[in-house]
Amino acid sequence: MLEMSDMLTIFISLVLAIISSLIVSKSSSQQNYSQTVSMHRLDWMDNLYDDIGVMLGAIDVLRNANTEEEKNKYNYKYNKARALVLSKLNRNENKHQMMFMLVIKLDNVKNDKEYFAVKESILESMAQVGKEVWETVKKETDFNGGKLNG
Repeated sequence: MLEMSDMLTIFISLVLAIISSLIVSKSSSQQNYSQTVSMHRLDWMDNLYDDIGVMLGAIDVLRNANTEEEKNKYNYKYNKARALVLSKLNRNENKHQMMFMLVIKLDNVKNDKEYFAVKESILESMAQVGKEVWETVKKETDFNGGKLNG
């Protein structure tokens, strides 16, 4: 028969094992959540890059289109990509506001010099937004002393 001290030792060991298991489970759950959110942030950023590329490519062709058919085709592509870009920006964040204003400004350029300046500014703004997102992702996935978990 087990003595009281042995039963107490077994009971304490059992409680510690359960607590340890719960802590590991919670930590793993938080890590999975952070990795999922980070993955979605990166997908969002990739999609925004793609949409900006389509938008700028379409307006380049549109500015030099010769036929009405070509103008209609690229006007549609430009407007669709432009709408996607604007819908993905968070107007509560400064860098996003800047990009939003630049995309709107792109519609109202008066000459080639202004067009290329606005286009370059959009690309610079996108780089800033991308860097901000990447820094957030690095912080969210930093569980291992600065090494990203995979």
